[in-house]
Amino acid sequence: MDDHVGQHDSPEPTQDDLSAAESVIARMDEPPAPDSPKYAALRHGIASMRTTMGPDRFALAYGLREPRDRMEELERALFQQGITPDEYAEEVKAHAERPIDADMLAAFCDGYEARVTAYADLLQTVVTIATDQRDAESWRRLEPQVDAAAARMDAKLKLFSDELGTILRFLTELRAAAGEPVRCGSYTGDSAHWIAALVLSHASQAWKGCKETAHRSRTDPAYLYATTASSLFFQTWIEPGKLPAPNDLAALMRLERAAAESELRDRAKPKPDAASWIKAAIVEIKADSVSVQPATAKAARGAASGDADWHDVQRRLLELNDRGVPYTSIGKLAKQLGCANATVQKAIKNSATLKGWQARHTGSSRSPRATSITEMVTDNAEQFREPDPTAAAEGDDVDLVFARLIQEAQPEERAQLNEMDADARRAIVELLKNDPDQYDRVLGRRP
Repeated sequence: MDDHVGQHDSPEPTQDDLSAAESVIARMDEPPAPDSPKYAALRHGIASMRTTMGPDRFALAYGLREPRDRMEELERALFQQGITPDEYAEEVKAHAERPIDADMLAAFCDGYEARVTAYADLLQTVVTIATDQRDAESWRRLEPQVDAAAARMDAKLKLFSDELGTILRFLTELRAAAGEPVRCGSYTGDSAHWIAALVLSHASQAWKGCKETAHRSRTDPAYLYATTASSLFFQTWIEPGKLPAPNDLAALMRLERAAAESELRDRAKPKPDAASWIKAAIVEIKADSVSVQPATAKAARGAASGDADWHDVQRRLLELNDRGVPYTSIGKLAKQLGCANATVQKAIKNSATLKGWQARHTGSSRSPRATSITEMVTDNAEQFREPDPTAAAEGDDVDLVFARLIQEAQPEERAQLNEMDADARRAIVELLKNDPDQYDRVLGRRP
């Protein structure tokens, strides 16, 4: 048997590998002498590691570059024996199951942007081949580029399945606030990125199918004539307009990403404690027509406060409804219109049209009541078991929540709360219910 068989299964280190190994040795506390056999053996061993691991992963493991994300931090800690394999597995599991954050969203969106760019390259190259009137053999030269684009479309995102599920649920919840699905071409979905996933999958599978059919047409005598994958794909998918334009898809994804990043920034803002919220709410209630003061003082303060008149706010809200803009929330509308939450609340409360607008976009999760078509037409019956959402803060419910507010308030604000009339109490409770996080805190449902 040849004594040298098996000694050269792995490639020899390159000069770059050896140079990188020298950099690692130079960082050691007590490196061996450069002219010693120990140095040569160590240099060759570390260089071989770089050959096996690849330059980027080697640089991470040996501290030649900083980790780019949490997973790289864990990988380097494991390699350098800073954590055990069991600890690594626990940390990876916790990382995969964490709530959505900016890094997770960025990795997801960046990955999809790269895949949609590949989708655009695929379509453009197919069109170039299929419409080439001068070179009938251009497909032989260019279809490998289409194959490469399809492979980039199929590339796995650097995310765990748990992370993908977390992001898609977040984007769906974000879209639900708008009250309608996303549409792009003939596709409809819960989010722009979900549509992108469908489009990329369909386009990739379609290309592979066209490749198989084209190959058979050139090798199977049963086919009457030979064709190309590009020609088939162009005639079957592009010409009929079955696939959306990449620019349209990318635009929807950019808008969705911007909305998601904005939502994450809002979530990251510190929430006021209950006492601070109560203090601010009293100021807001006083600024509106409902107040703890007599009617003449209310009118004077309302005129001086600079807050928008509720009739004007009501008119602007009706314009939004007429334009088909979906209802979002009291807080977001107040911010959009530049007025107090209580002003928006009053404008909606005093308009049947606006109450219906609010109900349509906040009652989608309710169970429908069985109602005949005739009844719906003649009676205009509302198909919900629950009462109108604007009537939610009534009776005992108001008293219960208001009592909790008094408990949470500081002495000065507690005195002002006790002076409030029924309308003011109802208004501050409604204001609280429009801030779900604070509402849960006041009721002791979350810290």
